[in-house]
Amino acid sequence: IPISSDVPFEQVESTIIESSAGVQGLDPKYDVNVRLLEISKGSVVYCINAWVLDPSKADDIRSELLKIFHKKLKDKGIDLG
Repeated sequence: IPISSDVPFEQVESTIIESSAGVQGLDPKYDVNVRLLEISKGSVVYCINAWVLDPSKADDIRSELLKIFHKKLKDKGIDLG
């Protein structure tokens, strides 16, 4: 997920983790992990790692997480990169 480089990592990470709390199908035994993949002039690319309970539903779970994350970014006024 590319995010504007003006947004502090801590804010992005906390928003991702906050977003994951409402997603059905994530394994609660494991924490959601946020990693930086790339830093460029205008954006930072993040990778979200999460364990799912049923791998056959991984695409739907990923989509739900991204929908919630996108809404929270907009609510907080955070620009995508």
